[in-house]
Parts: sequence; structure tokens; C-alpha cells
Amino acid sequence: MIVNPDSIEFESLDDLCIFVRYNSKNSKSVPAGYILAEDLMNNKGGVLYAKDTELDAARITRLLRILENNPEIKPSFFIKLNDIVLKIEHGKILAALIRLIESKASRKVYAKLMFSVKTLIESRINDILKEPEIILYISKLKFLEDKSKKSTINPFYNHTLNSLIFSMGITANLIESNQEKFEPKEIGEIGLVALLQNSGGWETSGQFMDLPVEERKKKFIAANEKNQNNLQMYNVKSEVLEAIDYCYDFQTGNFDFFQDDTKTAMYAKIACVGGIFNEAIAGLWGSARAPREVIDSLYLQAQANKIPKSLVDALAKGLKFNDLFDFYRELEVLNNLCKRDSGKAYPMTGFKSPVIFVCQHNLYDCKEFVASAKSITVFKEMGGLEEGSYGRCEGLSDKLIDFYEGHYKEIKDDVTSKKLKSGTKEDNNSVEEASDEKDNESKDT
Repeated sequence: MIVNPDSIEFESLDDLCIFVRYNSKNSKSVPAGYILAEDLMNNKGGVLYAKDTELDAARITRLLRILENNPEIKPSFFIKLNDIVLKIEHGKILAALIRLIESKASRKVYAKLMFSVKTLIESRINDILKEPEIILYISKLKFLEDKSKKSTINPFYNHTLNSLIFSMGITANLIESNQEKFEPKEIGEIGLVALLQNSGGWETSGQFMDLPVEERKKKFIAANEKNQNNLQMYNVKSEVLEAIDYCYDFQTGNFDFFQDDTKTAMYAKIACVGGIFNEAIAGLWGSARAPREVIDSLYLQAQANKIPKSLVDALAKGLKFNDLFDFYRELEVLNNLCKRDSGKAYPMTGFKSPVIFVCQHNLYDCKEFVASAKSITVFKEMGGLEEGSYGRCEGLSDKLIDFYEGHYKEIKDDVTSKKLKSGTKEDNNSVEEASDEKDNESKDT
């Protein structure tokens, strides 16, 4: 599939069938509007179909029979690139988005969020897909995916649309909670960043499938370095290009832009969080995980400053994981109570897991610091704590126990009954992680 200024070129009839979504069992499978831009010739110069012929399902069926009986005929196909084709392709993308949204809305965990998302996308889709080149760029991804014969191909097309969906979910929650104000055009730009942040990686669609998952992921991310070169040929605003650059920084472990308060940095943060959430629930790079489990893991990343917590909050509230939201908000409140910025929850391994607060700087002059028998040892980095021994913060630890007793007594009965007995030596291997509530929702595919 090659996009020319006035036409779209296909090297075979099979490729054309993939693009127009021809179905031999459905006489109406090809919508009106796909018109030949050039005469379709056989090898002897005869005209099979003249220029300006509209290719419907019946004509394509006839062509398939002709080429099956005459395998030496290998014509190229040129379809006029006009407003009708752009409208058809725009409609396909929107229809796919609505199908994904409605599918999620049927599940309790997504119902509230999808209501807001559908409203936002339907109102802003023309801003997101404003440029013809972008419409065709997204259509080409679907074409590449459908063209691949590999049954194990990663679902890049659905992932791309779902990244947009969850990015719009975060955006909607930020607006509804009055945390951010976005102009309509800015919402469109956020959507465009979400759609295009992995456009370089699309080129790996169907490639590297025999490699281990981590190797495939590395190839995918490396290909995203081409995003700027790919997108500069299109009418993409500089703000969107800059935000996509930030997304690549995020994928390669550079989080410096988190400190940037510009709109472009916010676009990138929203798109990154929306994207990695869907990566996890869809199993793009491994086994699919339940939404609740993924939100919990995102909160852990936020604790380590690898993701903006406010955006995880937006997703958690949108998905009605209020207990997760309340729990991590309480940890943030307790962290902020330490006026010397030294308190750290331990062990920071997931929802309701910490049983004490430690002093990451071992401030012996602090009246709430307790060392000796009440110290813990960390053998590998965890939750922002480096290897080493740490004394406890009795003040914050007591407040954490109070929170558990008041809100999650059933989870921490064992811990709170012991009242963190004095003289117990603990390390990473001796503190059991509290059980998370089982998520009975089925996983995204």
C-alpha cells in the first residue's frame, strides 16, 4: 500500500481486497467510493476495467476469477484518493473505536469511564483525524496487520485505538475533577499524540515474532525513534511532535519531562499512562493482567517517580477503584507528614502491603526514629529504598496502623494484632505481602 498525492497504490488484488475489506460472502462488503484512478490492464494491453470504474464486491469477485484463471496477469491497482475514500476510512476508524468502547462499557469495571470517553471521542474525533495523511496512516496500520499471515502478530491496531481510549479517559477525568482545563483543539492534540506515539513501531508489525517477548519489545521501541522522520512529512503540529518525542523518552527510561509543566509535556504524560495501561491489560508484551492489578502496579511506579501519580489517580477514579485511590492517597499524606522528607513505606510491593514506615536517611536526631532491634534490611532496591539498613519511623508507622484498623482491618488483622512487636528483625524475604482482593473481571484481549 503506497499513498500517492492523488491515489493509493496496491501491488496486488489481494492487497486491495484487504484494504477495502472485501468479503466474498457479502455482496455489500465493499462500500461505494473506491474508484480506479487508472485503466486496469492485462498483460496484452487489454482493458479489464477502465479508469473511473467503481470497484464494488461484484466487480472484485469477477477480477479474482479472471486472475485465478490467468496467473500470468499481475496488475497493480490505483484507487482514487478523494474525499469519499477519506470519509470511508475515517468512518472505519471511528466505528472501530466505538466497538472497543462499547465492548468495554459492558463490563462493570469500565462502564463509568467509557461513558465519558465515548462522549469525548465523538465530539473531538474530527479534530483528532483532521489531516487526511493521518487518517490514511492509521488505515495503513490496519492494512499491515491484516496483511500479515502470522497468527501470533501483536494487536498493534487495537492497542493504538485503546491507547487513545484510555488517554481520553484520563483527560475526561482531569476535566471533570477540575484538575486541568483543555481547549477543544488541545483535546484533539492529546488524542493525536496517543495515536501516533508508537507510529515507528508499527513498521515492525508482523516482524520479529520468533524472538522472545523482551527482544520484540526492544525492536518495537527502537523503531519509535523514527517517529519524527515519519511524521514530519505530514501536517503534524510541532506541539504534537514534541510530545511524541517525550513519549519516546519515557519508553527509553528518561523521565526528565515529568518536571515540565508545559502543555506538550502533559500531552505526553497522558498518552504514556494510557498506553502502558493498555499494554498491560491487553498482554501486548506478555500475559494479560486484570485492570485492578495493573492500576496497583502503576501506583508502585508512581511511588518510584516513574509515572505521574495524578494520572494514575485519574484512571483509578475513572475505573471506580476507590479503595486503591484512597490507600495510595493515604500513603502520600503520610509521606508528606515527614517534614524532613525522609519517611518511606515498607515493604512497597503493592496494595496494602506496607506494614511500617522507615527513615530512608536514618535521622538519629529525630524523636520518632528507632534503630537497633527495630531496623530492617533491604537487599535490593524496592519502592525507592536502596540497599541498606533502615530504622523505623514510629510516628508514621503508628498512623499507618490506625489507617488499616479504620479502613482495612480485614486485610491487616495479623499485622495490627501484633502491633509491630519490638525486637523483630525483618528483611525483604520475611515480610509477607498482604493479599489483594481478587479481581473477578475477565481480562482484556
